[in-house]
Parts: sequence; structure tokens; C-alpha cells
Amino acid sequence: KDLEPHWVAHRLVHLDAQVRTRAAELLGRMGPSAEPHAPAIAGLLADHEEGPWLAAASALSLLGSAGRAALAARLRDSDAIVRRRAAQAIGWLGGAALPLVTDLAACLDDEDEATWEFAADALSRLGPAAANCLARRLGDIDWRVRPRVEDALGRMGKTGAAAIARHRTPPADPGTEAAMNAPPLLGQMGAPGAEVLATWLKSQDADLRIRAADELSGLSGPLAAQYADAVVRQLLDRDDAVVKRAEVAVQQLGPLAGPTLAKGLGDPCPELRAECARMLATLSIAAVLPHTAALVERFSDSDPVVWRAAAKVLTLLGDDGAGAMAGKLEELDDSEAYVRMRIEEVLSWMGPTGARALAERLTSPSPKVRMHAARALGRLGPSTAANHVGALGWRLLNGRD
Repeated sequence: KDLEPHWVAHRLVHLDAQVRTRAAELLGRMGPSAEPHAPAIAGLLADHEEGPWLAAASALSLLGSAGRAALAARLRDSDAIVRRRAAQAIGWLGGAALPLVTDLAACLDDEDEATWEFAADALSRLGPAAANCLARRLGDIDWRVRPRVEDALGRMGKTGAAAIARHRTPPADPGTEAAMNAPPLLGQMGAPGAEVLATWLKSQDADLRIRAADELSGLSGPLAAQYADAVVRQLLDRDDAVVKRAEVAVQQLGPLAGPTLAKGLGDPCPELRAECARMLATLSIAAVLPHTAALVERFSDSDPVVWRAAAKVLTLLGDDGAGAMAGKLEELDDSEAYVRMRIEEVLSWMGPTGARALAERLTSPSPKVRMHAARALGRLGPSTAANHVGALGWRLLNGRD
């Protein structure tokens, strides 16, 4: 107890490894009075013997902020072995290493694998503060750093997943546990989480796109409607598995997807128009009925796949669909004869249902509509249009045109 710290510090460079070890241990027990010698103690991290550097690591852990600062400085040493030992020693500090979070996070750039591994391990035990610091590096320009960051976050369980979830950039390795747990956490965050999930739909990883679409489809109310368009556009994904999951997601949205699908019918992309029409056919009749006008408008589509897909949906609506198509006939002029022919063709597919809709048009104020309705009924044949012979006869006897 009567020894002066500076006298003991001189022994840190002794030729005998045991002396160096004892000097480090003694300085650690001296506490605050030995703090000025923390950098000299940290110099033993470069020792070629195991005993001295382990004693130095232990001593620095007892010297408070001075010991931490000395270890942090050694994280930037030119010798990889020193950096590695410094990172390992900081990990042994436990919660006391919290002030060194930024220094540890910087070690994820290290070319020495053991160094960044020890740093990642230390960070994984430092809670939300470390997780948030790591998450800020998820978008690092260095492709080597991103998976290291995610590895460290993955070791932190839900804390790491929450940090990933708050970050807009999709994980580079969606297979890590933290990345797998992030989408559900985003789904629980309301509007901020939904905004991030929408950006994750653009990830290069198909599994991550699937999980993001799943979570968006599980939203409710106005928030679900707001991001329905992002889910619908996944119907054009390059990966079949994503497309199939997007189809399920759209069906889960149900009526909330209706307005988005109807709007998609007018999209410049013909593939999306066709997919929107196809998915409308999977919704309930109640969900589709408000959008019959948008479906009927597709009879003028230049893509036959689109207008036929829309026609199929209308046939599923029964009398309502047939009535909407027949009503369109009254709006057409001579330049849209091809649209009229398409509508009449589809009504003929509908048998008696189509015949009823055409018969109602025999009383239209427009002579052209009455004429085309009569012609279309005639093309349906006796088995389908026989019930409307009376209406045709009345027009024959009483019509002025």
C-alpha cells in the first residue's frame, strides 16, 4: 500500500513476463491513483505473453473512465492483435462498456475478423443504445459491414429486431433472426412501420418482400387502404412465390383492396390492368359492385386480355353486371361499334341473365339502343331469348322507328 503507482508502472516493461503481469494486477488494485497510467497498462495488450495482456485487461476494467478510454484508443491500433484484444477486453466490461458503443460499432469496419467479431459480441450485450447505434450503419456503403451489423443485431433478439424495424433500408441478409422478426414489429408500429414496410417491398430478397406484403395486408382501416397499392403492385413481381403471396394478401385486404384494384384498371401498364381485373374476381360481390363502372370501361381497352378479364368479373355479378353492361350501350356512339360488339358478345355468354338486361333496353329512349338490343336478342337464339318474344313483338307493333 506504500508503493507509488509510477514506480509500479515502470515494471510494465520489465523483461520478465511475471513481473509485467504482477505490475498490471497491482496497478488495477490501486484504483483511481493508477488512472494516469491506464495508457501504459493498455500497452500490454501488445505483449507476446498471455499473462501480461490478460492482467492488463483486468486492471483497465478497474480504472473507470480512464481504463475505458485507454481500451478505446487501442481499438484503433495498427496491430490487429492489439485491436482484437482491446475489443475482447471491452466485452468483458459488460454494461460498463456502454460509453464505448460508438467505438465498438466502428470496429465493424475492421479487416480482422476476430476484432469485429469481438466488437459485435460486446455490442450485442449493451441493449437498445447499442442496437440504435448499429442500426444507423445498416445502410453502410461498405457491403462487408452491412451483414456484420445485422449479425450483431441478430444476437440481440427482439431489441435488435426493433432497431432493424425502425430502419428504412431493407436488411442485406434477411435470413438473420433479427431480420426475420423485424416485419412483424413494423406491422405493430402503425403508420411509421407501414411506411418502412412499403420500402421493403423493393428489397432484392424475395422472402423479405413476401413478409413485408404479409404485414401490410394485416393492417386495418385507412392505413390498410393507404398501402393497398403497394401490395397490389407486387402482383407483377418477378418471383412467382411473391406473386402468389401478394394474391393472398390482396384477398385478405378484401373490400379495402377494391378501390385500389379498380384504380389499377386504368393503369398504363396492361399487365397490371389485367392482374387488377383478375383479382377483382376473387373478391366478394359486395366488394366488387361499387366498381362495376370501372370494369365496364375496360371494354374499350386495346388489350384483349384486359377487357376479357374485366368481362369475366362482370359475368360473376349476375344481373348487376349484365345491367351495367347493357347500360353502357346507351352511351356509345358510332365510333365505338367495337365496344358494342364486345358487350353484346359477353351478354350472350350470360344466357337468360344477359337476355333480361337486353330486353330492358328495348324501352330505351334511344332508337339505336333499342335496335342493337333487338339484334343482340335475336343472336341469342330461341332457347335463351324466347321469354322476351312478347317484348320484341310489342316493339314491332308499336315502335315508331
